[in-house]
Amino acid sequence: MKKEIIKERVHNYLRSRLFPWNFLMEPVADETLEHFIKKDFMIPPAIMENDPSKEELSNVICDEVKRIVKEYLVNNNNKLDPFAYAQAQVYTMLYDLRSRKKLGGLDDIVDIKALAMLMGISIDSFKKKEESILQLIHRYKDNRPSAKDIFGQKVTYIDGTIIGTVTDIVYDDKTGDLIELKVKTDKKLFEIPIEGVYLKNVYNNCIILKDVRVLPTDIE
Repeated sequence: MKKEIIKERVHNYLRSRLFPWNFLMEPVADETLEHFIKKDFMIPPAIMENDPSKEELSNVICDEVKRIVKEYLVNNNNKLDPFAYAQAQVYTMLYDLRSRKKLGGLDDIVDIKALAMLMGISIDSFKKKEESILQLIHRYKDNRPSAKDIFGQKVTYIDGTIIGTVTDIVYDDKTGDLIELKVKTDKKLFEIPIEGVYLKNVYNNCIILKDVRVLPTDIE
């Protein structure tokens, strides 16, 4: 789809009474969707730490899609496919809730049959796309630590000495691979390449530092 058409459609969808659900209904290329699903999204605290109501969840989804639209329109990020990005982000959140048995799926929040009818989309094809998205998320998310597993975890040396806490996670914009952790301790910020830690320990609430040198940067 041409960039001009995408931009016009984004403007129209943003003004529609079906927003933000129309972004989730928009057909996107499988390879584009897979590209964004490979990225490790930070689950919003309202979802990760709480048991949100349907109304609260709808508000979070609306805010996330608006953020994506802003990144696309205001920041002139023409390389971003806002529809695929929104679907990857929202379904990753829904997958997290479903895995914790807090939600069955999107149809627990909104009437997808009515939406499909209003947008002229086959409900069967939409459900097939949903299942495909969830399978992709399962493939890329269940076999590696997620951002929520890493963020806020203690970082230690192999002997157990605590270095600090993960305060930020850096990803490669092109591949979505995790490349660096930012670790804070005593007003210092350490930037640790991902090759320098053992991530397999994140489920024990700590990340173990390998024998690498890290350079602190003063932060105010």
